[in-house]
Amino acid sequence: MGNKEIDELTILADKYECDKGSLKHNYTKIYNDYFKQIKNRKFNILEIGFGTGASVKMWLDYFNKAILYCIDIRKNLPDEELLNKYVNNGRLKFISADQSSLEPVIKLIKNKKFRIIIDDGSHITEDQQYSIGRLFPYLSESGLYIIEDLNCKRGHNKKFKIETVKMIKILKKYNKTNIFYSKILPKNQLEYINNNIGKVDIYNDKISFIRKIK
Repeated sequence: MGNKEIDELTILADKYECDKGSLKHNYTKIYNDYFKQIKNRKFNILEIGFGTGASVKMWLDYFNKAILYCIDIRKNLPDEELLNKYVNNGRLKFISADQSSLEPVIKLIKNKKFRIIIDDGSHITEDQQYSIGRLFPYLSESGLYIIEDLNCKRGHNKKFKIETVKMIKILKKYNKTNIFYSKILPKNQLEYINNNIGKVDIYNDKISFIRKIK
């Protein structure tokens, strides 16, 4: 009989040993449902977090015309043939930056819009909230802002003077009240998010897909 047919993105994730696939989180089954209709279109993607580089390779293989901006605290990309190929053909842009201090990134992307933004960075709740506050304006209309590992048990980022609740609680409260609120975000960022946020889908309390309205 065999198993159900594996989707294309999960196949790629497993090929590159990416933890978004069946090897660990199984996020790619969900991702594929959202992305399969646009996989051959040209647009910008931004992902926070490089890790082993597996997701970078997966995304650029799956989205064959997209340009991926990758933000990571590391100083440089590894010297790998495939990564170098994507850098040289202009489809991979690497920005060295701390997720909790994105001003250098904003200077570089200030004239860009992204159809997809993925936060697979530190998984620390303050960093996740800070990042959506800074990056949500750079999401294109009807774009998706995705946050992975919403219930990670990592401690608070003491760089922020106020400890805040987990991002999962903020998103669930939004779905009940239609109000997005974070103690660490300034008024102007909260107003922008609340004026532009649409549907929020949460899967297994682990990953969220936040749609920006038109």
